[in-house]
Amino acid sequence: MNTKKVIKDIGIVTVLLALRSVVGFIRDVVMASRFALDYTMDAFNIASKVPLTIANLLVMGVFTAVFLPIFTRYIIENKKEELNKLVGILFIIITIGFTVLIILAEIFARPFIMYVLTNNATAETVDEAIVLFRLMMPAVLLMAWSGLASGIHNSFQRFTMPAVGNLLFNIWMVLPAWIFPHSWGIRGFAIGVCIGALFQLLVQLPGLFGKHMKLEINFNMRHPALMGIGSLVIPVLLSSSINYLVPFVETFLASGIANGAVSALAYAFRISQLPLSIFVLAVSSVVYPLFAEAVAKNNPEALKSNIQWGLKLVVMIIIPAGFGLLALSHPIVMMLFQRGKFGIVDTVMTSAPLAFYGLAIIPMAIEAVLVKVFYSISDTKTPVKIYLSNLIMLVILDIVFVKMGLGVVGLALGATICAFVRILIVIIAMRKKIGIFGLSGLMVSIIKSTVASIVMSIVAYLIAIRANYVVNLGSNFGRSLQVGFAIVVGVVVYAVVLYIIDRKEINQMLVVFKRRGQSA
Repeated sequence: MNTKKVIKDIGIVTVLLALRSVVGFIRDVVMASRFALDYTMDAFNIASKVPLTIANLLVMGVFTAVFLPIFTRYIIENKKEELNKLVGILFIIITIGFTVLIILAEIFARPFIMYVLTNNATAETVDEAIVLFRLMMPAVLLMAWSGLASGIHNSFQRFTMPAVGNLLFNIWMVLPAWIFPHSWGIRGFAIGVCIGALFQLLVQLPGLFGKHMKLEINFNMRHPALMGIGSLVIPVLLSSSINYLVPFVETFLASGIANGAVSALAYAFRISQLPLSIFVLAVSSVVYPLFAEAVAKNNPEALKSNIQWGLKLVVMIIIPAGFGLLALSHPIVMMLFQRGKFGIVDTVMTSAPLAFYGLAIIPMAIEAVLVKVFYSISDTKTPVKIYLSNLIMLVILDIVFVKMGLGVVGLALGATICAFVRILIVIIAMRKKIGIFGLSGLMVSIIKSTVASIVMSIVAYLIAIRANYVVNLGSNFGRSLQVGFAIVVGVVVYAVVLYIIDRKEINQMLVVFKRRGQSA
């Protein structure tokens, strides 16, 4: 695949990912308006943890990461028949394995919900969570098939349909409850998960099989590629799973705090992830091939140069985003969710953890780039060790903060502290692996972006709190004006201040970015 096509594919996938995030927020707004932070909302957030985590792990992560290199090797070597056989074997393994998982989940739903996913939750919350869990679990098999389909598409360098599938999943997750709000209630969202998983699979089927592929069902478990897949699945799955354990830990602890705590934490976390899921993903997707190319050419200087460029671009984007969430956490939550049953108390309960999560995305963004470097140099063990030790630290901090009576704020604070500690460990480990890679220059960029972001956040905060003198904050339109104007002015202030204190660096970044774009 040529570089121009890579950049084009990244652009298409990033746009679709942004649309998916927008639809996800529409879903959250609908849910907040209909159910606020009552026990049914907590029940859904508890019950959905397993199927949605499996969706993220399989469809968006492990299956594509593991299957792609092996499928690609068969394609390059023109071993289409062997590829067809392998896909057939994997289809059988996935079907049997996940069918057994679903049956066990349906049978043992009550003890699993009571003793694994919740901590002193009310009886009505547990009962509703069990019903929702049983409704959603069949979708797991559809998600697994989608993961296999995505791996095949990506191996043939087709990236659009898997991304469209992810978008359709989010759309159909909200439609049933939106269309039938009174008759289906919160269970409409659970049914929507199953319908969304079905459409996520169906949209990938056209073009999947034809002149390039044929599904040959067979039970030959001695296929030589299975051993390679097995050796790849374990480390990749372990590394990915540790990150997804964090929401489980915080959901478990939040369920014992108060009604609505689980949902408040979930809403705050989703809002904070928006800058990461759009902007940082776009940057990391572009620089990852540059890292891999430098490693393949055994050019450490090019690798370090690309790391510096990627990190500087990330901090210029993510630091103001983080400070913006900190300054505007309350107005943002009020604009997005405060309607229907979602009242001012719910807004306060959600905006407090959002302020801390806003700061946490800064180290998380830097980490997202550096982890790609580890993968580029074929080091998958170091991230696993770092994530595992950090998870232990998170559990300890969260328990301590909850015992101190900090509630959901304590959980968000624990996650934020762990994020900053984790990035320090990642940087130290990276330096041991590749040597000095321009940390001093990065620190200068971080300090300058932080100074500009502080000025920006102060201005944005003052605009937001003064907005009630100009617009009616009791209306959705007034709240949108409040947040929108504060963001626009804040961005302008940030750009002006940063240009004043870092004019030379910005000009250099623009020149490099333009050169890379022309070379693409």
